[in-house]
Amino acid sequence: MNRVFKKIMALALMLGTAEAAFSADLISIYREAQLQDATYAGAKAQYIGAQEKLPQARALLLPSVNFSAGTHYNSVDTDYKNNVFSSGQRDFYDYNYGINVTQPLYRRQNNATYEQAKVQVRQADTQLSASAQELMTRVAQGYFDVLFARANLTTIRSQKAAVAEQLEQAKRNFIVGTATITDSREAQARYDLVVAQELVAENDLE
Repeated sequence: MNRVFKKIMALALMLGTAEAAFSADLISIYREAQLQDATYAGAKAQYIGAQEKLPQARALLLPSVNFSAGTHYNSVDTDYKNNVFSSGQRDFYDYNYGINVTQPLYRRQNNATYEQAKVQVRQADTQLSASAQELMTRVAQGYFDVLFARANLTTIRSQKAAVAEQLEQAKRNFIVGTATITDSREAQARYDLVVAQELVAENDLE
């Protein structure tokens, strides 16, 4: 994941110090996209699931310990003497405890499961990294497209202002007789063209 952020920072530095605010916005948008993008979320879920398989597979290689305990109540009633009990009633308890430890020396299927889990973790990590880079590319592409469309719209609006002044000048010149109707119509056509270009640029930005 660090490689992804390093690439973002390198991309931001290429823009120059004048675009510091933009670079911060790009990183924040990328982080927000990580929370919202379904493709990245799926890769992250697979990575988390693969990580859970590793300790489960490792547990198959570890010893298993079983603890048992028990108690018994005994009641003996005798009316004669013997070597163990005298005559009369005797009540007593006996207790037992046990620990059973089992360590598999070699189980091929368990070792294979563990190695497979390690491979799955590496694959999931690679897929998550690839998904993060692909998301970074889509976010950067979309953001640059917005910047370009915004800059293009700003340029066209500047041209529109200049052409509007030329149109007003052509109208005034026609009124005072220093320009022909053709000049006025050509200025109007240039203005209409810029207005159409402005509408297209606004749609592109949206």
